[in-house]
Amino acid sequence: MKNDSPLYNSRVLNVYVKLLRSKYPNVNIGEILAYAGLEAYEVSDESCWFSQSQVSRFYEKSVELTGNGNIAREAGRLAAAPETIGALKQYTFGLMGPSFAFQLISRLSKRLTRSARYHSRVIKRNQVEITVEPIEGIEEQAFQCENRMGFFEAIVEGFHLGLPKIEQTECLFDGGSCCRYIITWKQKFSNIFSSVRTAFLALLVLSVLPGLFVLPFQTFLYSFVSIAFLCLGISLAMEIQWRKEMTRSRDVLWDSSERLTDLIDVSARNVQLIQEIGQALASKKSVDGVLTTITQVMESKLDFDCGTILLVNQDRTRLEIRGSFGYSPKDYNKLLSTSFSLNKPGSQGPFVQAFHQQEDFIINNTEEIEEKLSARSRKLVKDLGIQSFVCCPIVVEGTSLGVIAATNQSTKQPLVRRDVNLLQGIAPSIGVTIQNAGLIEELHSSFEKTLKVLADSIDARDYLTAGHSEVVTEYAAGIAKQLGQSDEYIQMIRIAGLLHDYGKIGIPDSILKKNGRLSQEERDIINTHPARSQQILSQVPFRGLQTQIPQVAGAHHERWDGAGYPSGLKGEDIPFGARIIAVADFFEAITSKRHYREPMPIDKALSLLHESSGSHFEPKIVTAFLAYLESQEFSLAKPSSPNYTHEISSGSRRKSPRVQYRTQVSVRQAQRILTGDIINIGNKGAYIASSGPVTDKDPLILTFAIPGSDEYIQVPSKVTWINSKQSPTSSNHPEGFAVNFQQIPKQTQSLMNQFVRQQISPVANTTEPKEVASAS
Repeated sequence: MKNDSPLYNSRVLNVYVKLLRSKYPNVNIGEILAYAGLEAYEVSDESCWFSQSQVSRFYEKSVELTGNGNIAREAGRLAAAPETIGALKQYTFGLMGPSFAFQLISRLSKRLTRSARYHSRVIKRNQVEITVEPIEGIEEQAFQCENRMGFFEAIVEGFHLGLPKIEQTECLFDGGSCCRYIITWKQKFSNIFSSVRTAFLALLVLSVLPGLFVLPFQTFLYSFVSIAFLCLGISLAMEIQWRKEMTRSRDVLWDSSERLTDLIDVSARNVQLIQEIGQALASKKSVDGVLTTITQVMESKLDFDCGTILLVNQDRTRLEIRGSFGYSPKDYNKLLSTSFSLNKPGSQGPFVQAFHQQEDFIINNTEEIEEKLSARSRKLVKDLGIQSFVCCPIVVEGTSLGVIAATNQSTKQPLVRRDVNLLQGIAPSIGVTIQNAGLIEELHSSFEKTLKVLADSIDARDYLTAGHSEVVTEYAAGIAKQLGQSDEYIQMIRIAGLLHDYGKIGIPDSILKKNGRLSQEERDIINTHPARSQQILSQVPFRGLQTQIPQVAGAHHERWDGAGYPSGLKGEDIPFGARIIAVADFFEAITSKRHYREPMPIDKALSLLHESSGSHFEPKIVTAFLAYLESQEFSLAKPSSPNYTHEISSGSRRKSPRVQYRTQVSVRQAQRILTGDIINIGNKGAYIASSGPVTDKDPLILTFAIPGSDEYIQVPSKVTWINSKQSPTSSNHPEGFAVNFQQIPKQTQSLMNQFVRQQISPVANTTEPKEVASAS
């Protein structure tokens, strides 16, 4: 068999590492591992096996750096120490004795070495013979013989019998065919006293009859009483010694039983943890919700000081921190700005290795892996004060999704194999749930995009109504949030807001785009669109709260006083969601341009909204809408003008005013062309709602309709800031970007200025409220 065959379990060398750390803290263990061609995490991993050459080189370097030629024997003694063999084995051995322990050595050795066969034979109560026969083709070293004898010594010492006497009657390294050990240990004093007592009792019995007939009675009586008292004294001494030995055995068993109880308690808590995580995750449908639940349960149930969950990004190039617990706000902010490259050549960090190799790692001294960490990672470890950690990959169907890591940052409690086993137990459940949540999110995203396309297909029929449904959706969601509705209900309102006008798909353009008042016949046709929306949406298989969507969309033109359409519902008979959308739809409609009128000034619109509260709309919903507008920096009271609106960018107010204006816009940047919606405009720039990719480096050419005119213009522009989902800049704006106009023809500039002035100054509006609202 070759020298590079795996022969020795990592636990053999892990004992050496524990000895070096406790007795030789100044020795660089990393240097020893490097010389042996080993990794720190491999020594910590009980599933790893090492070759003869690796073990030999580890020993050689250890002797060189410590100067201790007897380190193999010392490591052997530590290997069988109670803190090393485990609570269950210590408890079991404590019930028996050294003979029983040595009889198990053949079975135990197979878990540690594949280089030899162990046989045991009991010679007498306090003596056994151990034979170690090498496997053919394997050549051990002399230090391994010393290591075995240290192991045998520790077994006997564990029973408080002192060091045993070990005679090596045959040795491989002295030309023998095997290593043969005769191990003798001191008998317990209680056993010795028992033998002496038995002998005296036998003497007493045997001397009674002969002495009675041969010796004078007085002499016989004196001899009998003396022997009897001697037996009693021996029995008393034996009882005292027996009690002392029982006290020591009781202490050993008590200690081991406490440790065993602790292990059982830990195991029970781990099972409970896995169960709680499973129950909690079953109700989560988003990745963020899953991660929040995991970190909360881990923090409350685990003995780790801190924990982190890292997930791979969409293009699988980096591990990003998505959840954590136990860190201070300062340290948490450091974590958020950290990610780990997965495609960097030569990357050997444990997180990256755990992800790629799908193996777990225990690191009890981060100094040993410093050379494998990037400069940024080393700084993070130092800043956070991390001395040790354990990490485990999250794997689903053979694909790595991320890594779970935990550490004892403040307590410095050593991490052990059961810590990894715990993370391994919960990782599959976490992985499957994260994957399922991701799939659900993708389905929801696809569903929402489909709904948006449907809504846009209606709005796109007329550039003046472009973006109407999206703005109504934002207003309605804001109202629902102000009213304390659940996330699920707000999501239902969003969908209903997007599709509330879908029934207009059957209304002719000649009516929708008519530039003037509608006739009664045309208005009757327009008024069919809520019922058409409900009829069409009823065919969609909505679930849960979303089953309310058809009814909500079908009743968004009902009035609080019962004077609405199509069913004349009144008060609380109107679906709650429809009452919300009615307010949002009304305000968006009257503040936007239509073919037959200009947009109503904000002060006029707000006044009309107040007047309609209690008749057209439910009062508490109007109040909630006004609160929402205030929270979104929608100025309701301005020093100079009641109709002035502004947007916040980079924390400062805009010097030139922006007013609401909605129209479709075509954007050309370099070779790309994308579409969007202008949602506000000023004489120097605009904000465009769009999910298309833009940069702030290349100039833009915008094509859109001039405010106050049906004429289209092209305006060179420059991006000033971008508000994307990945890097949000403003919570008050939809996804999109702001632009500054670079060159505008004088005539167009004049029209822009006139439009802005008109919007920020009180202007009479001759449109009747009822017609404005119903035409929305």
